[in-house]
Amino acid sequence: MPCCFHLPDDATKMDSVHGLIGKQIWLEYFDQNTKFEQAFKSQLCTVKRKLACVDWGDDWCLISLSQPVIYDGAKSDHLLIRSRWDGCNIGDEKPTSVFIILVPDGTQIKDPFVPDKKLFVAWGMAARMPLDIQQMQRRSS
Repeated sequence: MPCCFHLPDDATKMDSVHGLIGKQIWLEYFDQNTKFEQAFKSQLCTVKRKLACVDWGDDWCLISLSQPVIYDGAKSDHLLIRSRWDGCNIGDEKPTSVFIILVPDGTQIKDPFVPDKKLFVAWGMAARMPLDIQQMQRRSS
């Protein structure tokens, strides 16, 4: 069951993001863009670094994909993700819903980054392992 349904408080999330660097998380498509759902395969991803957005929080995770996604003719092997739920952090015991932003070139992204609104492609679910998401879905059914 999700924690809450409003945006997270940046101050409470910053420390948890730092502890994720170098760790793997499971990422699945969740909602908002069926075109992206068709292009993206659920997969293990590696958290590369923590980034701030100039106008939307300092707890974004740059993740590298094990399988690149080709969306609208462009290949991305990195994504930016951030928890959508207050009190829920990426990498916590329970899965969390995340915002997904495409990253055309993970080596060129600045900190803080300026978001390109057209690269906000979907919502996803992030968890330690795929089983965590399956268990959550069964409990909410």
